[in-house]
Order: sequence, then C-alpha cells, then structure tokens
Amino acid sequence: MKKSRIYIRMLLGYIGILAIPILIGTVLYTYTLAVTRRQGEKMNLGMLEMVRDEMDQRVDEIGRTAQRVAWDFEVQKASNVKGQFGEEDQMLLYRIYRSLNNINISESLIQDVFIYFNNTQYVVSMNGNMDASLFYDLYYAGPEVSFESFRDYMGEIHFQDIWMIPNKRNISTMLYSMTILNLGSYGGDATIVIAVNTQAFQTLLDSMKWNEDMNILIFNESGDVMTSKGGDDLVTQLKYEELEEGDYQKRELLGESCAMAVRNSGNSDWKYVTVIPERIFENMLIRIRNYSLLGLFACILLGFFISRYFALKHYNPIKNLMETFKGHVKQPMDQGEDEFQWLKRQAELFFMEKMDLDRILHDNQKSLKNYYLYQLLEASFHGTLEELQDHNIDLGEGGFLTVIFQINSEKEAEQSQERSVLEMELRRFIVNNIFKELLEEYFKVEMVEVGQDLIAIINIPEGVMGYDEFIRKNIEQVQQMTERKFDFQAIALVGDICQGLYGIHTSYVHTRELTEYVQLLEEDVIAYEEVKNRQVRCEYSIEAEHKIINAVKAGDASLAKEYMEQELNKHISQDISVETVRYLTFELMGTLLKGAEAAGSGRFAQTLDFGQFFSRRVSIEEMKRNFFGAVDTLCEEIAREQRENEQDNSLSRRVEDYIEKNFSDPDLNISITAQYFDITPSYLSSVYKKQTGRSLLDYITTLRMNRAEELLRQDYSVLEVASMTGFRDSNTFIRRFKKKKGITPGQLKKNT
Repeated sequence: MKKSRIYIRMLLGYIGILAIPILIGTVLYTYTLAVTRRQGEKMNLGMLEMVRDEMDQRVDEIGRTAQRVAWDFEVQKASNVKGQFGEEDQMLLYRIYRSLNNINISESLIQDVFIYFNNTQYVVSMNGNMDASLFYDLYYAGPEVSFESFRDYMGEIHFQDIWMIPNKRNISTMLYSMTILNLGSYGGDATIVIAVNTQAFQTLLDSMKWNEDMNILIFNESGDVMTSKGGDDLVTQLKYEELEEGDYQKRELLGESCAMAVRNSGNSDWKYVTVIPERIFENMLIRIRNYSLLGLFACILLGFFISRYFALKHYNPIKNLMETFKGHVKQPMDQGEDEFQWLKRQAELFFMEKMDLDRILHDNQKSLKNYYLYQLLEASFHGTLEELQDHNIDLGEGGFLTVIFQINSEKEAEQSQERSVLEMELRRFIVNNIFKELLEEYFKVEMVEVGQDLIAIINIPEGVMGYDEFIRKNIEQVQQMTERKFDFQAIALVGDICQGLYGIHTSYVHTRELTEYVQLLEEDVIAYEEVKNRQVRCEYSIEAEHKIINAVKAGDASLAKEYMEQELNKHISQDISVETVRYLTFELMGTLLKGAEAAGSGRFAQTLDFGQFFSRRVSIEEMKRNFFGAVDTLCEEIAREQRENEQDNSLSRRVEDYIEKNFSDPDLNISITAQYFDITPSYLSSVYKKQTGRSLLDYITTLRMNRAEELLRQDYSVLEVASMTGFRDSNTFIRRFKKKKGITPGQLKKNT
C-alpha cells in the first residue's frame, strides 16, 4: 500500500510538470500564428529588396561597360569621322571590333554590344562591322520597329536610356543606350548600345520566387514593363504613376484580394512590384495550425507514457541508487549489513579516493605554476604579484630579464626518437638546476620550459648595478659545466631588462628575436644589447644586378659567381643585422630568377628548394654554397638551351620560306610541311611554337588572309582570290576571312 501511494505521487508530479510546457505551448501557438504571417511578409519584402539590389547591380555593370567603351580612344577617334569610313579607317574599326569582343561580360545577360556612328551610318558590334541598314535587317527588322525609327533613335542623344524592342526572333530585348558627344556639335557622333536579354532577367526573377503564385513586375518611367514573371495579366491593372514605394498594400487584383509591395530602384527610374494573393498566407497559417495541433496532441500522449515510465523507474530510489553503486564497485554486502550501511561505506571509500586525487593535484602544482609563468611570457596574465605567490611563483618588483637556453640536439638526430626526447628532458633538467642554484642566492629566478627551450625569468631589483656581467659569467659557467661533464652545448640568448610584470613579456619578445642570430653569429652567448643597434647597410645597386643578369643570360657561371661573391663580401661583416642578410638574400634570389627569365628559363624557379636560401637554420657560408650551386645548374641549362635554339631557329626560318612559296596549294597543312622536312607534325608544331611564340597553323592562316586582302584591293573577284590563296571553295574562304578580319570579302571590296 505504501509503494502504491509513492507511485501515485510520482506519477501526478510528472504529469503536473508536463502540464506546464503544454500550457505555455498553447499560449505560444496563438502568438506564433501572428508572427508567422509577419515573417512571411518580411520574407517577401526581403526577397523584393534582394531582387532590386541584384537587378540594380546588373544595370550598374551594364552602365560601367558602356562607360568603358565610351572612353576608349579608338572609339572616340572613329566617332569624329565624317561622311564615310575610308580604307585607312578599316583597321581602326577592326581594332574596335576586337576590343568589343574582349569585354569581360558576366553571365548571359548581355546579347550584344554595338556602336552606332551617326556621321557614317555605320555599326561596329561584337558580331561584326557593317552598315546600319544591314545590321538592322540582320538583328532587329520587324513590323513593330522600322529602320527609320531605329536610325532616328540611334541619332538622338542618350544617357543611360532604355528602349524595349523585339529582335529579329521576336524576343523582347532591352537596349541600354549612351551617346558619345563631340563638343563641337549639337548631336551625338556615336551611340553605344548594350543589348540585354530580358529572358535572362526573367530567369533570375524565377529563381528568387518562393511561391509559384506570387507575381514580380518591373516598370520604367514610361510605363513599360521591363520584365515580369507571372504578372502579365496584372500589367493592364497597374499604372507606373500610381505605384508608391511602401510595404504591403491591400488591393483587389484579378478578382481576388492581394498584398502588393513596391520598392524604387536605387540607380534608375525603375519600380519593383510584388503581388501575392492573400490565400497564400491563409493556406500557410492553416498548415501551421494543423501541424501545431497534431504536435500538441502527440506531446500530450507521449508525455503521459513518459511520465508513467519515469514514475515506475524511480519507484524505489534506494534500490536504483544501490544498482548505480554496484555498477561501479564490486564489493558485496557484508553479513548483517543493510543497504544504508553499505551505501555509507561506499560513500566513505569515495571520499577517500577524492582525497587521494587532491594529493595528486597538489603534486602537479608544478604544471599549474608553469602555466602561469607561460602566461607572463605571452602577456596573457593580468593579475598581481600576490596572485602569483598563491601559485608558488616568487617574483619581486622592479625590472625583469629573460634568458633562453637552446639545447644542442644534433647528435640525437641519429638516435631513436624516444631516446632523443628523454635526453632533451634530462638536459633541460640539468641546466635548470645548475643555473637556478647559481643565481637564486642573489636574484629571484623562475624557470619554465616552452617547447624545446628552457626560459629563465630573473628579477632585477632597482638600483642593482653590474648585473649583466654577473649573469653572463654565470651563464658561461653553466655552459662550461654542461659541455665538460655532460657532453652537450647550451646556447644562451639574453634579453634586456624591462620594468614591471608586463616587462617580462617585452624582454621575452626581445630574446625571441635573438634566435635569428644563432646561425648568423655562431656564438654561445648572444645578448640583445649587442645586436639591437646593428645598422641595415645594404647598397645593392642596379649596375651590380645587371652584371649578374647578363652573366647568367650568357650562361657564364664563373663570371656570375664572381659578381655575387663581390656583393656578399661587400655587405657581410661582423656587425651585420639579420634584416640585412634577409634583404640581400631576397635581392640575390630575385636577380637569379630575373636572369633565368631573361634567358628564357622561367621554369627554373619551379625546380628550386627555396628553404635552402631562406631558412633561419642556414649559415651564411652554406647559403653562399647553395647560391653558387644554383648558378652552376642554371647556366648549364641556359647554355644547353642556346645550342638547341640555334638549331631550331634555322628550322623555323626554312619552314616559313616553304610556306610562303606554297601557300596557294589547297593541300598545304602542318602534316604536308612536316613530311617535306622529314619530321613528325607534333615535333614541328612544338619547335615552331617555342621559337616564334605562335602556332604554325595560325601562321599559315594569317599569311593567306593577308595575301587575300592584297588581292581583293587589286580588283580580283572573291572566287579568284579564294583559288589563289589555297581555298577550294569561296564559302569556306568568306567564312575564314570574316572570322580573321571582322568583315566579309565583299564588304572589303565595297569599301575599297
């Protein structure tokens, strides 16, 4: 009976606890419905602003492209031509055509970029150069826009104007227009037009819609719909002048209640409009309500079974507690011992183990001490001296000096890794004890290990004189003892004295800077006071650089090494700074790479191991040997390439002579040419490309096209010129000629 009452109280308690979140969830449900509607509206507004920003960015990109074309010198020059373009202007138009095709246009928004020259009635576009009438017939002829309308519009003055016009395929195209003005005239001499594919805009809008029933429209100031997605039926019901920027406005559109939002463009007269039927929000709220009620019912049902489960699980807490203890200890109950006595005994054993753990933590006080010493070195400790004393760190006031001991471990590289680590720990322990024993009678000293280095923090009280000589003498004594008795070296780096606890970090930073001088000076004791005033003296003249480059370019290794030896001897002395060595190393390496580039061996840099030149562990003598070895390798490669190039240049000249004599042969190609010289086509193409910088096929095509242009100007027919320049039919000739020259042979003859 007692167990039943306990069980009922537990069950009622769990059910009461469960009722609290259910009640809160019911209140939050009603609030969530309103919040969901607001969030849906915010999401749509955010989408509309994203559409505006994206479209404005695209229009800005189009505008910047038009401005770059407008400022082009050759376009400005061509716009000043009166009457018609002469023969001497054709190359100018060709360069403009090439410039248009080199414009970097992102994605697929821009169909074409063309320039309408008002004075000559001529068009230069990405698709070729031609008369305005021919350009109109090819791309924009249709019943909606006549040639006269097209010509009149192009002759007007425009500044970022937009004209919606169907192209030849009856696809709506947006023409972004900008006029290049001649200051001496009243009209525009040339109009730059960028044709934009509105279908790409519509695809972009479609990707941003979060619901298929929503509508997105873009209006300009003239009332034209720039582009729309799903809103074609709404165009007749919306007027540009009635659209005011704002959040949701309730309107009856297409026979149903809709929420409309409007945003103005930031850089044009466009207005962005979204229209969403109210039923979208209502359907969304209905789904949320259904899911919420279903979830609430599931929570009540699941909560009841969970409450019953936990009530049964904790029905007998004493039994469960004993089962928990028995899962961790294996001691059985003694005879005559009840559950409470057994639990008491286990608790006493637990606290005894905790006391043992406390003793272990006390023994590890050294690790905690090292942690705070490391914080002092890295300037991450912001406490006081009293707090340091709580962690057994005894440092006084005044100045602080740091010393880094680097233990020489070169001998351990040949031994096993495990023994090397043990040996290094033992050596740091020896240096720690000797140095601290020598100094702690006179100064307060704390030692800490950071990586492979042993660092001493020495407190120098105010008014103490001659401490630097005393500390240096003791460091030398430590080095003598370790080398004589324990057969290893300890290099000491001595920083300068700095005041206050933060001065420990400052002194440590200065001491760390001395590690770069270990290989440079090759001394056992290096003091910051001795190197901090070293001057950077490096006068690496352009004349010296040119001497080395010319020697490398000529493949003369001995002369190049002689010049490098002169520069190294001139700069490297006993008082040189690390910055000077680093600067000189970079300059010599740059000179060596310049020489390789000048000799045509730019790939030489890929074979170099730069670590052998810029590593801090490399001594100056070793660096010189590495430089001279690189010079020998480079010069040997340059000399070999020069011998090969001399042979290949002769072959390239003979190949060009053969092609100039036989270019009118229709069967002439790379294979026929290679067969004539008794070599493989791939080898011939590779050698010719290497020596001339262009492909052999390009040379054959260029030679034929240049000769064809000369013949066309001499009143030969297109068919005759095609036959005389190695083409079997005129269609292939016309296609190749237009691709190479930008105009057709017939247009060239007409202009001539």
